[in-house]
Amino acid sequence: MKLLKFLEQSLIFYPEKLPPEHSFQYDSPFEEITLAMQDGTKINSLYFNSQESKGIILYFHGNAGSLRSWGDVYREFLPNHWDLFITDYRSYGKSDGKPDEDLLYSDALELYEYLVQKYPGKEIIPYGRSIGTAIAAYLANHKKTKRLILETPYTDFPAIAKKYFPFVPGVILSYRLETKKYVDSYGGNTLILHGDRDEIIPVEMGREIGRLSERIRYVEVKGGYHNNLSTFRDTLKARKEFLNLEF
Repeated sequence: MKLLKFLEQSLIFYPEKLPPEHSFQYDSPFEEITLAMQDGTKINSLYFNSQESKGIILYFHGNAGSLRSWGDVYREFLPNHWDLFITDYRSYGKSDGKPDEDLLYSDALELYEYLVQKYPGKEIIPYGRSIGTAIAAYLANHKKTKRLILETPYTDFPAIAKKYFPFVPGVILSYRLETKKYVDSYGGNTLILHGDRDEIIPVEMGREIGRLSERIRYVEVKGGYHNNLSTFRDTLKARKEFLNLEF
């Protein structure tokens, strides 16, 4: 079972660890925020302010790297007048602790409540990228946010594990990461972006989630791979239109 646990975590998490003295460098002003979770674990995040802010994008990034590389996604939201709050998971970047599915969810809830209290009245949109889609969908479902954005989502972890480790029975896996289940329960206004050439997460998974509700707008980006959707006009157009809607 220890070997299985190791295989699971090696498939899910590829953290880049940063020293405490690391200084983030971006072309836009930002605030570095470190918050202690209920169990005392410190989670590191960045907040980018936009002009004439419409609300906050609460961004859960992919499974590799850290805020050192992921922070640049502010360029995708600030021009549309949305602030960005992006966080490093446990063991990533300057964040402490070890990865754990339940703690990923509880951290997301705590970060959401922090934003609600610090920025009362601002809409908060969970945005999940790849591994972060389950976390964003979980948060949207539990807080019933007005909307949700998922980029390159997967149905659940056992389905992904089956693709890479077909010899491992899904029932014995400890991680579930059930994006499809949470989106189905959420039932709210959702934008899904998926490339038809995604080499990591099969586009069929995005399609499957996209069929769950009439309130889901599913955008399949022709020629899009797993890590380049933001270079496509269809992605930028769909995201801008969704963010400009009023619910």
